[in-house]
Amino acid sequence: MKAKTILFTAALLSAPVLANTVSPSDLGLSTPQGEAVVINGKTFYKNAPQAFSLRVLFGFEDAPDVYAGETLTDSTGLVSHTTSGLILIKADKETAQSAAKQEGLTLVSHVGSIAVLKADNDTELTELVSQLDAQGLKAQLELFNSTLQPE
Repeated sequence: MKAKTILFTAALLSAPVLANTVSPSDLGLSTPQGEAVVINGKTFYKNAPQAFSLRVLFGFEDAPDVYAGETLTDSTGLVSHTTSGLILIKADKETAQSAAKQEGLTLVSHVGSIAVLKADNDTELTELVSQLDAQGLKAQLELFNSTLQPE
C-alpha cells in the first residue's frame, strides 16, 4: 500500500512537467504531407503532388492555390478543414457592395460592420483575401471541419 501511495504521488508531481515537454513528434505524429499554405494566420497543408524543386526548397515558390471546396489538413494532421468560399470582411454595407462588385463576389449578408461575401468555385481564395486586405478591408477566409459545419 505504501508503494502505491509513493508511485501515485510521483505520478501527480511529474505530470505537469511531462505535459509541457511532450510534442506531437514525440507521440509518433509527424507533420502532414503536402504544400503548406497560411490562412488566417494558421498553417494548413494542401494534399497535392509535390515535384522536387529548388525554388520550393529555398522558399521562392508561391503558396499553392486554394479554391472553394478543397480539403486542407491542420498542422497536427488529424483534423481536415474544407474551404467554403465564404469571406468575412469588416466594412459598411456600401463598401462591402462595392468590394463585392469589384472582385466579382456575391454579397450574402451584412450585419453591423461585418459582411459575408461568397466567391465562385473557380476563384483563387488566398489571393482574393490578400487583395481585400490591400484595399484596407480586414478579410478572413472561412474554413469548416467536422465539428464546425455551416448552418
